[in-house]
Amino acid sequence: MGATYSKEKIFWVQAEFLNTLLLLAATYPEDPRNYFEQFVRQWTFIKTRMIDTENRGWRYQALEPGAAEHRNKGGQWMTSYHTGRALMNCEETLQRMREQGASPENGKASAQKH
Repeated sequence: MGATYSKEKIFWVQAEFLNTLLLLAATYPEDPRNYFEQFVRQWTFIKTRMIDTENRGWRYQALEPGAAEHRNKGGQWMTSYHTGRALMNCEETLQRMREQGASPENGKASAQKH
């Protein structure tokens, strides 16, 4: 792996990464990188550090553990496009996985679009 250039966790990158991990889990269920487990970890990160449960909505940047809110949630680049799109795509992929009987619980995670 290369060097880390920035440790900032910006909302749209985290949302798109969530969607990508689930698509990889559905497409490559046997991959040793276990994309579904990574998807679950990413969702946990988003729920605990990106989503503002008190005031609703996503934070622009991840909140560090124990830190106070550090910026307004709004701004010229803050839109719902990436977050809404990622969550809707994840729900669609999860639904397809359920319909096909493919789930991590039964050892199958494939839900490729036909």
